[in-house]
Amino acid sequence: MIRLSESKITFLSLTISFSLWFVIMLFIITKNNSCPYAALPHPDNIPISILHSIFVKGEKTKFELGEEELEASKLYPDYKYTAIEEYVNRRNEGLSNLSADLIRDDHATCLMVGHLSLYSFSSTKSIKMAIPVIDMKSIDGADREAIMAKIAKGCETPGFFQLINHGIDHGLLDRVKLVCAQQYNINREQSFKDSLPVRALNKAIAAEAEGNKVDKIENMDWEDVFQVHEMQDTNSWPSEPKDFKETIEEFRSQIFALTEKLLEIISVNLGLEKGYVKEAFAGGDKPFFGTKVSHYPPCPRPDLIKGIRPHTDAGGLILLYQDDEVPGLQVLDNGRWIDVQPLRYSIVVNTGDQLEAVSNGKYKSAWHRILPTKNGNRLSVASFYNPSYKAVVSAAPELVNGNVANDLSSYPKYLFGDYMRVYSEQKYEEKEPRFQAMRKPNEQVSY
Repeated sequence: MIRLSESKITFLSLTISFSLWFVIMLFIITKNNSCPYAALPHPDNIPISILHSIFVKGEKTKFELGEEELEASKLYPDYKYTAIEEYVNRRNEGLSNLSADLIRDDHATCLMVGHLSLYSFSSTKSIKMAIPVIDMKSIDGADREAIMAKIAKGCETPGFFQLINHGIDHGLLDRVKLVCAQQYNINREQSFKDSLPVRALNKAIAAEAEGNKVDKIENMDWEDVFQVHEMQDTNSWPSEPKDFKETIEEFRSQIFALTEKLLEIISVNLGLEKGYVKEAFAGGDKPFFGTKVSHYPPCPRPDLIKGIRPHTDAGGLILLYQDDEVPGLQVLDNGRWIDVQPLRYSIVVNTGDQLEAVSNGKYKSAWHRILPTKNGNRLSVASFYNPSYKAVVSAAPELVNGNVANDLSSYPKYLFGDYMRVYSEQKYEEKEPRFQAMRKPNEQVSY
């Protein structure tokens, strides 16, 4: 008869216990779509200080990801950008439960909890803040006030936010992406290759190869642009692709309706009549509504040229349908550039200079830029809801502190057409001098 020592019995017991634990864990992992983190504790049990420090420290906090984690991060790209920040906000507000629209299943939950570094993962392996993502699904229902509050917050800071469940058909968005890509390939690609930015960059690369020191190209952008509204106005639509005109006109119709819906919400959020901003921008006529389609082709040297230089938008409210695969758009928030994360079927919203003026500075127009990338031809379809060129723009009287008659607004009263003439020369410069230029000599103030 074989007799085992007490130490061997203990070791055997531990081995059996571990084996049973491993089998149970394997079962749980398999049941949860093979997520390697499915058995980790619920996020409610993680100290708020830990979660909070993760996104507050931003780029100072580094995480190394293994191959398994990298593969997991690709499965649910939408969640990794928003889940942690939104969850921490809810915990800070005393709300411990995750709503269905935030985390839709156990697999996504375990991704968030199991590896916090999946949050806005980038090639630098750092955590970056993300702009707000607002679900519009219940805007006309019980959640209207809560959604309006989120829109107000997004307009205040950082002046950028994304909308999901916004009412624009996903099939239409897919068609827009397709016809814009076809339009570029058929009608635009060769002209971009022959363009001044490409020639300037090629010249710089050649000079560097010969041992010369080259400077960054500061006065041009790595961007191909065509203005859809100009085609519409002159009936000069391209013959190919055949469904380009029909698709873009349908898109413009839906994005225009969404923009006007948002402007009504913004007016009410400012304490104004819901039609105030729309009427102010119409100027007794109708607002200007333009759509610009941009492509940012692969750039061999992103360190030498910008996709678009930093700037604020001149107009009122801008709605952007951006590429959901190729990143590059960034917004300046509290002195730091943050990514406007690619999110499929979302619409990005940002405030322009004229909304800043009408709100008397409550909603600031946001500085933003595009970074070129070596891989991928990034698409951007931006629609601008601007005042009529004949519209007189000024701060809403209800938002001016003190006696309205004394005009204590920080913003002057001016024709939008006059502002655009200044903006065309100073787009990439500070915006305050543009507003100053609109004042009469005896009205000059310091910002």
